[in-house]
Amino acid sequence: MTKTLLPRPTSSFSPLPSSFQFTQSKLQDYLTCPHRFELRYQRKMSWPAVETAPVQEAERRMQLGSDFHRLAHQHALGLPARALSNSARHNLELAAMWQNYLEHRPAELSYPGAQLFPETTLATTVSGYRLAAKY
Repeated sequence: MTKTLLPRPTSSFSPLPSSFQFTQSKLQDYLTCPHRFELRYQRKMSWPAVETAPVQEAERRMQLGSDFHRLAHQHALGLPARALSNSARHNLELAAMWQNYLEHRPAELSYPGAQLFPETTLATTVSGYRLAAKY
């Protein structure tokens, strides 16, 4: 088994570029592992991941969730369900999730003339850096 040596954290974080945007996931990265945050966002290095079946399955499920979220978001923006269903048919699990969403979607989201605000982004500047959140 080969051991991968990672750069050691520096004693003080190097400054972030002025274009850096804090998001929930980046803040969570910092809280979870400041070293990972430093490697990923300050040194622009990839964080090594162990290639194991549980990790690969987790990544597959994350991608599936992301694909479903994209479909639901596009539907909320007004794209026809039929067209979105066609784009989901390549993946049986995604197609089943999409069909469940269509069959059990809250009625208030289907009212004619209902005004939806999917993925509204709020942003501000804190200490010279952009802080963004999606709701």
